[in-house]
Amino acid sequence: MLFHQLRSLPATVWEWREAGIETGPAEVWAPLAPFFLQHGYTFFKSTGWDIQKAPSGCPPVRAADPYHCWTGTRERDGEPSCFRSQTAIQIAARSAAQTDVVIRLIKRAGDPDGDAYLKIIQALSSPEARRDSSNRTLPVIEVLELEDMVFGVFPMMRPNGLSCKWFETAAEVFSALDQVLSGFVYLHGQRIAHSPSPSTLPGKWRSRFDAAYFINDFEWSVQFPADSPETSRLVTGMPFEKYFTLEEYGKPLPPEVSSRQPYCPFRMDVYQVGQALHRIFKFMKTIPDLLDLFLDMINHDPVLRPTALEALQRLRGIEKRTPIDILTDTPSNGRSFHPTKCVV
Repeated sequence: MLFHQLRSLPATVWEWREAGIETGPAEVWAPLAPFFLQHGYTFFKSTGWDIQKAPSGCPPVRAADPYHCWTGTRERDGEPSCFRSQTAIQIAARSAAQTDVVIRLIKRAGDPDGDAYLKIIQALSSPEARRDSSNRTLPVIEVLELEDMVFGVFPMMRPNGLSCKWFETAAEVFSALDQVLSGFVYLHGQRIAHSPSPSTLPGKWRSRFDAAYFINDFEWSVQFPADSPETSRLVTGMPFEKYFTLEEYGKPLPPEVSSRQPYCPFRMDVYQVGQALHRIFKFMKTIPDLLDLFLDMINHDPVLRPTALEALQRLRGIEKRTPIDILTDTPSNGRSFHPTKCVV
């Protein structure tokens, strides 16, 4: 790769993110295409600012991988590959094995959060960590370095997980919630606070087999040392404030964040997960105890919020008390919405 092409790339992760606002991700990443092709990855073709489709000459449907499995070989048995970028620091690609991946810029020299981010995702992706079924984090497949840049290669997952298709049974709701809360219990057990948590929860496919949910994006996460006292595991403010204000962030944050006093980031995780779940399920009237749980998770007093483990235990108790006829029925979401007509 020519030196001047590397010099044309944005100098920091934040500048990379900003550069794509005008041009779209494809133009920002174009100088890196030969490098990734050498490693077996072909960038998706851009069909708009944020829409990317499988590269020319590749099958339209991805090959099966440990995270996706089609029931047949015909195109209708799988979705034609398509990726909608939400930020220019990531781009979709097809691997040499015809699986779909997302390549993300993790750090450039001088980025203050890159080292911690890389350390966390590598720890969560280690063979020992992957053997724990409670680890619901999306693993990094490969880490690639070029000059002062570090990239992570991740399995491509469907975005807008819990909210992109309504559930066919209440049992599917409980399965989804159990996986998400179990994932946060695991993270907190590793002393990792997601901070901030995603506003939509991770991707799935429910039409042919049980869905699997994953947690990703640890750019602003924090991990405390194993020997740190629990009472010392506190933070102040938010890591993104070096780039924009709390008001510009645009997602619900618990009151303690704006207090400028040290607070528990694990309780903030519970708040933000509760906000996401409340937004998705607040119209579901068939299991009112779930709504009570979500409301407790977004209590303005962090001390009164359940921990992730307590929330998971309450969820499982609610499931045990729910009659079988409700578990096997399509849960109402309080709207004129017919799940069999929803195209995924």
